[in-house]
Amino acid sequence: MNEALPLADAQRFIASHYSHRASELTVPGAGEWSRAYAFRLDGEAAVVRFGAHGEDFAKDQIMASFSSPSLPIPKIIEYGKAPQGYFAVSEHAYGVPLDDLDEAGMRAVLPGLLNMMDAIRDIETCASNGYGIWTPDGIGPYHSWPEALLAVADDRDRIPGWRKALETSPTGAGPFGTAYTTLQSLAGELPRKRYVVHGDLLNRNVLVQGTNLSAVIDWGQRSVRRLAL
Repeated sequence: MNEALPLADAQRFIASHYSHRASELTVPGAGEWSRAYAFRLDGEAAVVRFGAHGEDFAKDQIMASFSSPSLPIPKIIEYGKAPQGYFAVSEHAYGVPLDDLDEAGMRAVLPGLLNMMDAIRDIETCASNGYGIWTPDGIGPYHSWPEALLAVADDRDRIPGWRKALETSPTGAGPFGTAYTTLQSLAGELPRKRYVVHGDLLNRNVLVQGTNLSAVIDWGQRSVRRLAL
């Protein structure tokens, strides 16, 4: 999970790293795996994110090379090690999160969303082999798409103990077990093609201006995490 980086620490890092080139570090924001701040770099609007997982930022840079009008992905200006994990600086994209749209807004942006998903599907696969959440060197951890899907039942390094937490929750593990059994029965029927999928178009990962998409972000752990068959 994301560990908050205090504003004062972020200001010290940016001042040390960029000196007089940087100014106006403000507006903290948090995602699941990183904390973001807006600032100005060489007079231009930029965003710096801090997180524990450098590979997420490396994948953001890879995916930015596929940016297009239908799939706007902010350019990564720089990423590397920070005193508390890693940092990435990118262009500042503006817009309203897709999550915040009402019904009318969602209907208006739907054609753009469909075009964006077509653009993602048409990307040449980022991983040289394998399926699942790929690493920056292009390797997916599973031998097939069904195997990657069914791994949803496994414990994960970033969310350890989730199964036990589910079992002891008011809802319990019953609904998950029912859904997983259905998934097992259907997974073997999937077509044998490989595509990139984003995997998490909510959680403030898609920004909208008017009826157009202005940014599709966060291509790390929660995003281009599976290469479909």
